[in-house]
Amino acid sequence: MLEELERKRAELMREVHAVSAAIKAYAETIGQHQKSAVKKGGTTKVGKKHTMSAATKKKLSLAAKARWAKVNAKKT
Repeated sequence: MLEELERKRAELMREVHAVSAAIKAYAETIGQHQKSAVKKGGTTKVGKKHTMSAATKKKLSLAAKARWAKVNAKKT
């Protein structure tokens, strides 16, 4: 089982390197003016920045506080 997982990891790493090389090659072909859009990890920035409404932020905050309260209640 372990050998199979290590073999799969190696295969996936080869694929990641191949995709990274393809992205780098493509970025070089589209020109210097768009190189700033290529991030360090080899991915390109696409689309606009997503923003959250105040109501959504509040819901997420309350949910996180409830999760932590549940964790802290189990500790005592």
